[in-house]
Amino acid sequence: MKMLPEKCALVWWIFVGLVLGFVCAELDFNNDLENSQKFQSIPTTVKTFENDTVLLPCTLNTPFRYVRWHRDDVALVDSRHPEILPPDRIMLWPNGSLQVANVQSEDTGDYYCEMNSDSGHVVQQHAIEVQLAPRVLIEPSGLTELPLGATFEVVCEAQGVPQPVVDWRRNGHSLGQGASTGNRQSHITEIKSRSQSGLIECFASNGVGEPAVAGVYLHVLFSPEVNLPQSVVYTKLGTRAHLECIVEAAPAATVKWFHHGLPVPLGTHYSSHETELQSNRSLEHYVNGVRHMLVIKNVRNADMGQFECRASNRIGARIASIELTGRPMPCIFKINPGTQSSTSHVLVWQTESLLPIMEFKLKFRQIPSNNITRQIRTNWTELTIPAQATNGD
Repeated sequence: MKMLPEKCALVWWIFVGLVLGFVCAELDFNNDLENSQKFQSIPTTVKTFENDTVLLPCTLNTPFRYVRWHRDDVALVDSRHPEILPPDRIMLWPNGSLQVANVQSEDTGDYYCEMNSDSGHVVQQHAIEVQLAPRVLIEPSGLTELPLGATFEVVCEAQGVPQPVVDWRRNGHSLGQGASTGNRQSHITEIKSRSQSGLIECFASNGVGEPAVAGVYLHVLFSPEVNLPQSVVYTKLGTRAHLECIVEAAPAATVKWFHHGLPVPLGTHYSSHETELQSNRSLEHYVNGVRHMLVIKNVRNADMGQFECRASNRIGARIASIELTGRPMPCIFKINPGTQSSTSHVLVWQTESLLPIMEFKLKFRQIPSNNITRQIRTNWTELTIPAQATNGD
């Protein structure tokens, strides 16, 4: 006796399954669509949003015997079988219309209303399109490091109803659209410059809600670039001298100092310092710029000559040479128009030196005038001129 309710339930579900299978088997409306002019309602495509309530009309000009609905190939409700409950959120109105409450994305589809009356059997088609705000997935994501010369492909998968339009941006500047396959779009970058470092973003918009965005940071790796504020440093014995080189690299470079091809021994006589520089973070977010300084605390004769700033990372290496010298700076000639004549010229020059200048050597030669057609080669004349305290003439 205790098993009787379970048997009844089993029989009930078998009955429901048979009836539902019978209903589904009868759903073939293709030959009835031309009779839609017998409807008082008109075919409707409802574009709506999630959680809204939609009413699909289905009314005839004459009374009907029964009405039944299905979505695509799925039976929803049949007025002849009130014992079969419709799916959740589905309700059949007395006039034959169908209400779908709290619509979800799976409710998108074509809906068919079949009515039977004294005038015959007719079908009307409706549709629900649930509008969905865009969503995007980007691959790769996070941070990607690639060297100059590499190819970087980013794939963006955009979903939404209607299908979103995708736009690419790098550091806030539009890159246009990429190659598209279905709802997947790719953008390929040939890495030719370190300035291509930064944030690459995929923007998806379809007019529903806010645009969706996903991004990946591209870190362009490159061998060190070495710049010298001074390629020649003028000094004198017994003073303190500073040699500088500015190194930009990604990843960060290791810098070593050499003198006449040998490593500089750091200690009491030589010391080195590093200072990180502020770079343009908006364009080169990951570029490491560092000022490297070699300090010679008490210049000796042996310190004169060529020094090298050698910078290296896993991408490559670069060398820049700096000369430490006690000689005077190059002379600069000045124009003194009031002292010129057709037979004489007064030459004025200026230089700077950290040590007393003993003498100057002046070389000059005659240049033929423009009205001489045959070029005459003249020799240089050299003069040795004792130095004055602050200038020579």
